[in-house]
Formats: sequence, structure tokens, C-alpha cells
Amino acid sequence: MNLSSIHVIPDLLHHYGIDQVVLSPGSRCAPLTIAFARHGGFTVRSISDERSAAFIGLGTSLGSGRPAVLVCTSGTAAANYGPAVIEAWYQQIPLIVLTADRPPEWIDQQDGQSIRQQQLFGNHVKGFYQFPVDTEHPDAQWHAHRIIQEAALLASAAPGGPVHINIPIREPFYPEGELVKDTIRLWRHEYQWPSAGPISGVLAEQLLAYKKIVIAVGQQSEPALGNSLRSLSNYGIPVIADVLSNQKEDACIHTIDILLSDSACWSVLRPDLIITTGKSFLSKAFKQFIRTSDAAHWHLQDQGEVADPFKRLTNILRVSPEAFLAAYERKNEDAFKVAWNKAKQCSEQALSKVISHVDELPWSDVYGLMQLRPFLDSFDVIHLSNSMTVRYGSYLSFGALTARLRCNRGTSGIDGSISTAVGEALANPEKKILLIAGDLSFFYDRNAFWHNDLPQNLKVVVLNNQGGAIFNMIDGPARQPEAREYFVTRQPFSIAHTVQDTGAFYLATTSKEDFVQSLSQFLQASGLTFWEWKTEVEICTRAFQEFKKSLVL
Repeated sequence: MNLSSIHVIPDLLHHYGIDQVVLSPGSRCAPLTIAFARHGGFTVRSISDERSAAFIGLGTSLGSGRPAVLVCTSGTAAANYGPAVIEAWYQQIPLIVLTADRPPEWIDQQDGQSIRQQQLFGNHVKGFYQFPVDTEHPDAQWHAHRIIQEAALLASAAPGGPVHINIPIREPFYPEGELVKDTIRLWRHEYQWPSAGPISGVLAEQLLAYKKIVIAVGQQSEPALGNSLRSLSNYGIPVIADVLSNQKEDACIHTIDILLSDSACWSVLRPDLIITTGKSFLSKAFKQFIRTSDAAHWHLQDQGEVADPFKRLTNILRVSPEAFLAAYERKNEDAFKVAWNKAKQCSEQALSKVISHVDELPWSDVYGLMQLRPFLDSFDVIHLSNSMTVRYGSYLSFGALTARLRCNRGTSGIDGSISTAVGEALANPEKKILLIAGDLSFFYDRNAFWHNDLPQNLKVVVLNNQGGAIFNMIDGPARQPEAREYFVTRQPFSIAHTVQDTGAFYLATTSKEDFVQSLSQFLQASGLTFWEWKTEVEICTRAFQEFKKSLVL
């Protein structure tokens, strides 16, 4: 087993000011014991009785105000920590509990000291973390480093309390010679921020080190950052707006998938600092662009859990994004500003050019959406289903529309897109709401219309290309001989029967020739309205590939 990610645990904890360790002798925990003993920055005490050791650790934390670290071997040794962990929970005393464990394949196999240690202390800890079994893969190593630091921060955050990290360890346990360690990857710091005022102190000093700064806004339901984002253009700061960010300013970049379509240009656009707000980001190209950079990452969020989607998170600023951005005054270097401005302009021009030549494409999803796009601002809210539909929206810069955009990107499933749109339409009968959904999303969730309270302010477009077209677009499945039968899942169904049950108005379009007439009828119809676009999945695949190819800058 590669123990380098275990050997680096003391270095990571010491970075957060933790310097007290109480360990109990054991074989399975030997890599942890040796790593702490050789570190040199910890006071390490060895207490054989784990029950007593845990209470001594609790007392150490109580006296110092900082989390003490407990280290023990697997099995009942870990269970004997229970009373002290529970006491720490109720007294709100910070503790970091590291329990060595058997690898998962040996649990319940009558191997010595192998018990079910995951969630061992139940709901008497602030957080539980399962350490990766192997950390050969860089993502697993990043995960290992991240959870150690996250646990350290969580234990100390008010109110304090115990956190538990369970660490499966395979033999051999004992190193030969010097310890092999990962290169330390520091994850994050948290800064509390006043509600108003200039950027000052440590953060102001850090900000001075950066000359290539990008701001990115992830999914959020309201365009709350308008005034703040407008002011950033004075400093040459690119603002990347996810398709679901609902940021509508002209200065925002709504064409990030097009802008990054040619990775050869990434080097001149790479930031040394990215500042984010909002939730998830849809664009895979954008995530890879940041993940493969050396950029620091600051995230603005006044409360709640913070994710690390780019694997670069360094600072969490506990501040409202509006307050931080309003106080922002750091300029980018001119060459970086020029490069981003040029890329933004080129990507927008490329999209406009392709849209102006839309008639060159065959009847397909992307053809219909380009034709529909000029009329979308007649709606107040547009719901997009997951998989290809929301990706079409990103490529076609739907984020620049004045309409609010919605999509279930919390988990990105197809299972409730239709019902969510129905729910918002019912809650806001005065608003005009459009739902654009793929066929699989629609059929999976057509029970959204299996009730008597149907919204009359909802229009529905269903892209029925008779299968899961996204699996033709993704390189991996598309190259497999099983793709058509087992991934794309061809289906022969029409939504007409579901619509008939609702009594709503129904249109079907099967070609470019009857699209315009159907579009007029759809927009003019009153009440609940359905429009089914019947296309072929292979043609849709080719059309989208041609569309993307023509966008490469």
C-alpha cells in the first residue's frame, strides 16, 4: 500500500496549529504513530488504555482550546473512544479522532480487530470522513489531503466538537528507512468578513500577488450581482457566467464552452487567481481549464458547506458576494485583459455567425433551438432538463437571455425536471413559463401531469430524438459497439398520448419545413401547451458535432 498520504497527515494538521497527540499502541495504526513521532512539531503521548487516552485528549483540548488528535488501532480499540467522544460532543470540545481500520474487503470476515467502524460514533460527531483506501490516483490523493484539512477546520469551527476520520490501512505498515510523503497540498482557509468596507489585512496583501484574476458565477436563482459585476469591467476582470447563474450583464461571458473549445488558447487565458460565487458550474471545459491550472481559488459564501469543484480551493471568504465585489479594486495586467476581451468577442461572433447560417443544418434539436432562441425572452422563466438539453442551452448562450433559467443541477438527475417546472408554474400563475426537455426526461417524469391541478401558464417543448442522445456525444460510450442498444436506449414513444390525457393543446413537428408554422401556433396558443420535436438521434448527433466544429475559434 502507498502510505505517503498517511505519512503527510501530521504535516497537514500542524499547518492548522494543532500540536497535541494522544496515541495508543497498536499495529494497524503504526504508520500514523511513526508519522506523528517523527514529525517533531507535536507533543506525543502514548496511553495504552484507549478509553483513558481519549479522555486525556479531551482534557488536553479543553486546556489548550485547540483540537487534540487521538490515534488508535482498529476494532474495539476505536470503540473504547466512545465515552470521551460523546462527552466532547456535549461539551463542544474540539477533537480529531483518527482510527486505523482494516481494508473494506476484510470487514465481517472474522479477521482480528475488524469491526464496522464507519460512522462508529453515530451522531455524536460534527463530521465523519472515510479516508481513501488507496491514494495512487491523483484525485484520491487530493481527496485525502482535503478531508484532513476539512476535519481540522470543522473541529475548531464554533461550536467546537469531535470529528472522526476512519483510515483503512493495508500491510505492510512499517517503513524501511525515511518516510515517503506526498507533496503537501494545502486546501483552504476561512476568513470572516465584515458586511461592508474595503478589502484589507491578510487578504489585501495576498491579492497584491495576483495579476491575472478571473471571477466566475455558478448556478444561482436570482441576478443579485448586477451592479457589482458592472464595476469589475473597470479593472479588466473577466466575469464568467454559468448558463444557470442568471447574471445578465453584457460584461459577463456567456459563451465559455465556445471560448474554451480550442485548448491551444488556454495558456494565455489561465488565471493565477479565480474568485467564485454561486453553486455548480455546468461547463466541463471550464472545470478542466481551472483544474489543470496553478490558480489559487477564493470562494465567496457567507454561510454553509463549501465544495471544491476545481480541486484548487485555497480561501473561503465568509462574506456576501455583493459586499466583496463592491469593495473590489485590484486591476488585471493589460495583456491578460486584452486576451480575455478578444476571446470573448471572438466566441460571441462565432456563435452569431453559426446562428445566421442555421439553415445549413439538418432538422435536429440544435437547429430547432437556434430558431427558437430569438423568441425565448417572451417567457419569464425557462426550465431546462438535464443531460443534452441544458448543454444545448450553454452552447447557445441561453444565459444571456433576460428570462430566468432553471435546471436541477444539484444532483443533475433527469428524474424530476418536469415536475419542478410544473411546481414553479403552479406557484406563479402570473408568469409565463417554458419547459424544454429531452424525451427521456419527459417520459421518466410524465407523472408531473398525473393530477387535476394542471398549470395553464406553462408551455412545454420536448426534444424527442428517440433516445439518450448524450451518449452519442460523450466520447467513451460513443465508441462502444453496445452504445446504440444499451446506452442511447432507443425508444419509439410519442408524448401525444400523455398530452391527450391532460386535454392540453398539442403540436408535433417532424421537419424544417413545418417548423415556422408550428412555432407561430405554439407561441400564440393559450393554456397548457405541448410541442413535440420528432427527430432522429443519429442526425441530431451529427448536427451538434457540425455545430461545435464550426464554433472552434
